[in-house]
Amino acid sequence: EDDHAIATILAEEEENARKYGGKLGKRLSHLDSIPHTPRVIGEIPDPNDATLDHGRLSSRLATYGLFEMQIEGDGNCQFR
Repeated sequence: EDDHAIATILAEEEENARKYGGKLGKRLSHLDSIPHTPRVIGEIPDPNDATLDHGRLSSRLATYGLFEMQIEGDGNCQFR
């Protein structure tokens, strides 16, 4: 259900990019930013759960022709 919604939105954006010449950023620039709320993870997740979550992420990325790019961690990798 969520995957279908994501696929629909991506298809609409591709169509809009063709129509409007890829000006999605300009069309969204008037929107306000969502403030970041830092959080602290209370417990280290169970390794089995983390492995299953990573497997689901990999499957979902593959569905859209994407892949995970592993990079050396320097504390900023989530923002690249």
